[in-house]
Amino acid sequence: MTTYVIDASVAIKWAFIENYCLEAIRYMDDRLQRMSPDIILHECNAAIQKKVWRNEISAEIGWQGYELIFQGKPIQLFDTKSLIRPAYHLAVELNHAVYDCYYLALAQQQNAVVVTADRKFYDRVQAGVYARLIAWVEEPPK
Repeated sequence: MTTYVIDASVAIKWAFIENYCLEAIRYMDDRLQRMSPDIILHECNAAIQKKVWRNEISAEIGWQGYELIFQGKPIQLFDTKSLIRPAYHLAVELNHAVYDCYYLALAQQQNAVVVTADRKFYDRVQAGVYARLIAWVEEPPK
């Protein structure tokens, strides 16, 4: 069974109804191994705060959503310190945001596949030599 690196664009869909949320929920299956760099904690927090700021949800609902993401279906978290250098080099090579490249660096390090709902990130990685390391959220888990 494939090990998946869950990025924040997928994890956030576990708690809120938005595009691709049903597809993202498939990656909560107990039979799947999930991992992420610990930066996911901060990225989900920021994404939820943005929803509150835009008056899409209340602050209370936002915090409940955050807790929901990280309570029921555990994600093994990896310290980003060990990923700083590889993430940096991937970001430079792909000409893409380093934050996203932490997920890619972890996938490369752990022989896993990043699952994302971030189209720009997916397209950038899919177009190059790291295509085997990324899956679009609509692709069913293997």
